[in-house]
Amino acid sequence: MSRPRKPITPDVARLRTRIAAFRASHPKHSRLPAALWQDVVGLAQQHGIAAVSRATGIGYATVKHRCEARAVPVAETAAVEAPFVELRASQVFGAAPPTAASTGAELELTDGQGARMLIRLGSAEPTPSDLVPLLAAFWGRGR
Repeated sequence: MSRPRKPITPDVARLRTRIAAFRASHPKHSRLPAALWQDVVGLAQQHGIAAVSRATGIGYATVKHRCEARAVPVAETAAVEAPFVELRASQVFGAAPPTAASTGAELELTDGQGARMLIRLGSAEPTPSDLVPLLAAFWGRGR
């Protein structure tokens, strides 16, 4: 025996009407505009992929794919969108050499899987050619 389906919510019904209007005014197999896809994905995340798929006539797999594509983890998004910034050690740690009381600078790296690397720079001012192989080895391992 099948379970009774939940009634369509007003926001999903409005989306269904908008999609039907778009399909009626455009040639068959026209791509949906980005604004409609955003609404499809948003409502699918609220009400479920199956409910939105059924109501809109868009295939379940297509709606699921769009939802998964939109759900990019924040850490990956930040890493992709972050601009490259070059800093000299003297800009970061100051022009004055470290005193005997200071322990020097430390550079800590972490990745999305929880791996961590701590580089103690001490009083040396490393060049990019010193750090790049370390960074490449850290982020390139296991690939």
